[in-house]
Amino acid sequence: MTGSFSATTKKFLTSSLMILVGCSLSISVLGCGGGGPKPEKLVPASGMVKLSGRPTPGVRLSFRPIENTKAVGGCWAITDNDGKFKVIHFSSKEGIPPGKYEVLFSRRVRPDGTPLGDNESPTMVESRESISAMYNDPARAGMHNRIEVPEKGVTDLDFNVSAAAPKKR
Repeated sequence: MTGSFSATTKKFLTSSLMILVGCSLSISVLGCGGGGPKPEKLVPASGMVKLSGRPTPGVRLSFRPIENTKAVGGCWAITDNDGKFKVIHFSSKEGIPPGKYEVLFSRRVRPDGTPLGDNESPTMVESRESISAMYNDPARAGMHNRIEVPEKGVTDLDFNVSAAAPKKR
C-alpha cells in the first residue's frame, strides 16, 4: 500500500473531522458562562391565606405559570403565624414575574390535625393534607386557583381555602 486511503476510510475521517470542528465551534460560541438567560423582571406579591375563614400558618403555596406567562422556573410561598406570605422566586429573590398563575395550596398535619414541626418529615409522622383537593390537586384546579399579577405587583392576594374532609377510619 502506498499510503492511500479507501473511500470508506476517507468518509470516516472526514465525518470525524467535521464532528470535532463542530464541537469545538459550539464550545467556543457558548463559552463558559456569562451568557445564560437574562434575569426575569420580578414584582412584589404578597397576601394572606385563610383556612375555613381563619388566618393559617404553614400553608405552602406554589405558583405555576399558565397561558402566555413566560416565567422560568416557579415561585412559592409559606404563610407565617398570621397567615401572611410573600412570594419567592426560584432564584431565592422576593417577587414573581408579572402574568397569570395557577396557585396550589398544601398544609400537611399530623393524624390528630396538629401542625407538623419544622424538622418533622410528613412521611415519618404519617401526615395528611388539611386543605381540600380542589385547592391542591392540579387536576381539580379551576378559576378559584387562578390569579393575575400586574406589572406593578400585588399586595392583596387573599385566599380563603376550604379544609379537606376528614378521613374515615
